[in-house]
Amino acid sequence: MNFELIIKVRPQEIRIALLEDKKLVELHTEKRSSTFAVGDLFFGKVKRMASDLNAVFVDIGLERDAFLHYHDLGPSFPSLNEYSLKSLKGQYQKLENFTLLPSMDKHGKIDDVLQVGSSVILQMLKEPISSKGARLSGEITLAGRYVVLMPFGKDISVSSKIKDDKERNRLRNIVKGLVPKNYGVIIRTVAKGVKTQVIQEDLKQLIANWEKAFSSVRNKKKPEKILAELEQYSILLRDSLNDNYTSIYVDDEHVRDEVLTYLDQIAPDKKNLVKLYQDPLDIFEHLGVSKQIRGAFGRYVPLPNGAYLVVEHTEAMHVIDVNTGGKKSLGPDLIYQTNLNAAKEVARVLRLRDMGGLVVVDFIDMHSPEKNKALHHFLTDCMKPDKAQHKVLTPSSFGLIEITRQRTKPETDIRTAEHCPECSDKGEIPASILLANKIESLLDDVLAKHEGRRLLLTLHPFIYSYFKHNNAQWHWLWKYKKWVTLMQDHGFYLSRYLFQEVSGTRIELEKPDE
Repeated sequence: MNFELIIKVRPQEIRIALLEDKKLVELHTEKRSSTFAVGDLFFGKVKRMASDLNAVFVDIGLERDAFLHYHDLGPSFPSLNEYSLKSLKGQYQKLENFTLLPSMDKHGKIDDVLQVGSSVILQMLKEPISSKGARLSGEITLAGRYVVLMPFGKDISVSSKIKDDKERNRLRNIVKGLVPKNYGVIIRTVAKGVKTQVIQEDLKQLIANWEKAFSSVRNKKKPEKILAELEQYSILLRDSLNDNYTSIYVDDEHVRDEVLTYLDQIAPDKKNLVKLYQDPLDIFEHLGVSKQIRGAFGRYVPLPNGAYLVVEHTEAMHVIDVNTGGKKSLGPDLIYQTNLNAAKEVARVLRLRDMGGLVVVDFIDMHSPEKNKALHHFLTDCMKPDKAQHKVLTPSSFGLIEITRQRTKPETDIRTAEHCPECSDKGEIPASILLANKIESLLDDVLAKHEGRRLLLTLHPFIYSYFKHNNAQWHWLWKYKKWVTLMQDHGFYLSRYLFQEVSGTRIELEKPDE
């Protein structure tokens, strides 16, 4: 399994694509003007109470107030709150010297803990979505490359993906000898086999970040961010970089340098993977990402053997239907294989689009409890790489499988349909054969005026296929005694075409291209 990271930089945003064996599995868009991200720490003030929800709304300096539920405060909130208030008053002390307070009652009321005007330091749990503000948490975690630091904790745990007991004990003993008092630690999977010094540096950096944030809040009055999470591309590198990475492409020199600087901290041996892309053609187009985006973000998502997914969005849920593509007489084995292909693609689409809430998948009915069970297990396995919290429920009696999936940021929604310039969105465009006739009618003038020069005709893939299927180039060669090179462009709308000389010079037509 090989991974490639592709970073496309534009003035207003950065787009990051993660490819797994050339298949697009994650797509992130980060606004360059964004003032927040999940994982940021904020100083805020309670703006209003929502006692009926056992929650409060907090001003953290963003456009909309953030939401904080009592259950998101966490058991160590009394300690966090006391530590925060002391730091705000200029009485900052290192956490290892702080005396922890008793845990909070999990069945309590938020009115007993916070009031309007209370000052708090909290972590963003979810970004603002639609008309909702951000969601906050009092259970603060700081993620590093090899460990996750949990202030006010005391437990040291090891990722369950590390199975070797000897290695688990080694890592636990290393961290136990390094972590100061009043900090808990989760040892990440990538720490397997890593030397003590490397883990120590990672831990020291996280503690330094924590101390820097709280030592700088003295007399702070205005709600604002006090500790920023990494850039999205750095988070992806931090969380997924491994020996299977083959390339990291960046089309901006400044961001390339930032990536190299970050790699120098976490994995200097991987710096040689970073490549500056300087070709004039869009990096996503050149590396095949744009084509995959168009295929995965539309209403219809293609599957092998002509089958496809139909993805529908409603207010209450997402519905995905598995369609055979019009084939009526599929055998049991082929239906089962189609469902397996669909399950793999469903898992990829959910992760790629970051679809959250309830998702109902209507697979092709197999009339076999054993195969339904096997399909459920396969889908569950396909969902394992998804870092978002999720649950795949057992198939219903109608063969439907429900998936619940957490979303921490707005769903990625890319428009794959466009306004039709030919029909003004009336739903009518010239038939392919009529459009082909129109194009052929222009060849006489074009070839006559550009005698002796090689001609290039760029078309929408559908029209390109029509000409290829009908051997149009050979007919033109026989008729005009000239060869016309055909090229397809996925970015063209259906009725668009372009005549050029092979050298690249555009040919202007006297007849309007309507």
